[in-house]
Amino acid sequence: MFWHNLKLILISTLIGSVSVFIFRKKINQKVLFIAIFLLLLVFPHIQTKTNIIRYRPLEENRKKLTIPPGNFITEIYNNQKIYTLAYEKYFNDNYGLRDLFIRLKNQIDYSLFGVSDEVLLGKDNWLFYKSVVEREEILLEQQSDVDFQNIQDKILALNKYFQDRGILLVMMPVPMKNSVYPEYYINPTTRRPTVTKFDKFMTYLKSHPKINTIDVPEILSKNKNQYQLFYKTDFHWNDTAAYLISQETIKSINKWTNNSTPWMYQLNTRVDTNFVGGQTNYLATLTSPKEDAVHVANSPKGSVPDPATPKPFLYYFKSPVTNQKLLPKTLFIGNSYFLNFLNTGIIDHFSETLMIHSNDMAKIPSAVPKDVKIVIWQLIEVDLLKGFLFK
Repeated sequence: MFWHNLKLILISTLIGSVSVFIFRKKINQKVLFIAIFLLLLVFPHIQTKTNIIRYRPLEENRKKLTIPPGNFITEIYNNQKIYTLAYEKYFNDNYGLRDLFIRLKNQIDYSLFGVSDEVLLGKDNWLFYKSVVEREEILLEQQSDVDFQNIQDKILALNKYFQDRGILLVMMPVPMKNSVYPEYYINPTTRRPTVTKFDKFMTYLKSHPKINTIDVPEILSKNKNQYQLFYKTDFHWNDTAAYLISQETIKSINKWTNNSTPWMYQLNTRVDTNFVGGQTNYLATLTSPKEDAVHVANSPKGSVPDPATPKPFLYYFKSPVTNQKLLPKTLFIGNSYFLNFLNTGIIDHFSETLMIHSNDMAKIPSAVPKDVKIVIWQLIEVDLLKGFLFK
């Protein structure tokens, strides 16, 4: 990135030097203006073809428009209006320096005005997705009592379904970053009730002893002052948070199933300096804010997925531990938050582990293998919007 910025500086210096030279030689200022205008007009085309200035492209999670099919001259002659509109859209999406100009504009917004189109800027460089805070969480609060009751009824029904088949269902609801650390979410653009829908959901789960629940909000709340539990620049919790929840999960499952599988790992961490989380991609600035992130120093070797994982599951693990009594075969239903469990050692405490993404809830419970004895459902706060589309 340094050399790319240096190249930009050198080109700017060259243009400035030429301008000064022309001015000192008293060349007609109209000619100078026209020359600079033509350079600005033509250079994006030159950049498109040559990529002379290299810079980090935007990560937009989409495919850019491709050049319209057909011969340019022929299509202009035969379908001028349609083709030129299509070509204009293609050019606007692909012209040289486009991503650089966008990053420059976003850098000015971020550095000078403290705003971003996609991200809310919190205290001490904490970042929050606007789509989560301003849209999804508010939609959740606007959910009707009927819809909320429907969610509760479905969980009761699912719990009974598994219970009748000798399977333990464990609920693991995870709050959002701004719910755990509201003190870093300054100048809120929206406000939620003091008691949120997620709070009510947790109260409901804990009021039903038959529903086995890991009280994630309580655990995170008790430990947030001792540890940083979420990344500043990423959407997810970190390894420390996942470790604390992993320990409590094994302890609780032992109690619920009358087992005595011991927790096998200590929390050994390292600090990764200059860590850049995924939320900075949505800032899309020239330089990204960095943080010192805590990660597990040595991930347990059992947390390596089998490449032959059967569909519709994303991961399959077989524990390498042979000198301890292990918990039975387990299915995790989860999302990207699950990935931190690969670093905590929780997977090694089960003889076998499968993982299916919560987006595939429609395949639950029919896809659950018959030899699975525990189902752990890790969901995040805004997952309540999905209505749990299992049958």
